[in-house]
Amino acid sequence: MTANRWNDIQKNIQELTGKEFGVRSLKERIQLLVDKFRQKVEHDEYKSGIEEEVTEMDDLLHQIILLIDEVLNQKKTKSSSYQRGLEKREQAMENITKEGNQIGPLFGVGPNLLEPPEEDKEYIQVIIEDEQDMQTEMQSVNKENNFVRPIEPETPRISIGIGRGNGRRVANRGRSGGSTPSRLKRTGIKQTSMKFLETKNERWFETRRRELDLEERRFEFDMEERRRNLAINEARLDLEQK
Repeated sequence: MTANRWNDIQKNIQELTGKEFGVRSLKERIQLLVDKFRQKVEHDEYKSGIEEEVTEMDDLLHQIILLIDEVLNQKKTKSSSYQRGLEKREQAMENITKEGNQIGPLFGVGPNLLEPPEEDKEYIQVIIEDEQDMQTEMQSVNKENNFVRPIEPETPRISIGIGRGNGRRVANRGRSGGSTPSRLKRTGIKQTSMKFLETKNERWFETRRRELDLEERRFEFDMEERRRNLAINEARLDLEQK
């Protein structure tokens, strides 16, 4: 989607100037204009009592800067929320593993008793790979932030060109749909899958707890039975000796 927008900008500039520029050159040129405009704004802040004339270029660059800041803030928020989710998930897994290692040796079993069932291992692997893909995507987004991105999917798309022959400015406004249906569907499926997996793991862990409790009661019953048999045998021997 971003590449298509840059192609639209490239086409409009070519129609306006008659010259063909590469997308990378356009990005660098816009970045240079934005940097100079920021410096100009900072310089004007120190002036007092002087009213500077605001040109159309200044107005456009100001809008571009607002869009850039908005997109960067959204990316930072998304990255921060995703990182917090990973930390909570890792902490939960560490707690489960730690508790399992403490409970298992009490009943003569290893920590393998608390491993996920075999049928869940492939499902968990899919979740892990999906998280790795998301991390790769976030790294790619951070690299793209080095370039100016004046229009993002969350904002209206505006392409400005000049009609040939009459010199009239033509503004084409389009509306972006935000997240694509496939992306939304994937996000919904992922959230549902994670919730299902968490619920299933909780039930599975509770079942293991009950099994361990049952084993403990069975062990106590066997020991009590052995003590009773031993007492009976001792009483029988005493009677035979008398």
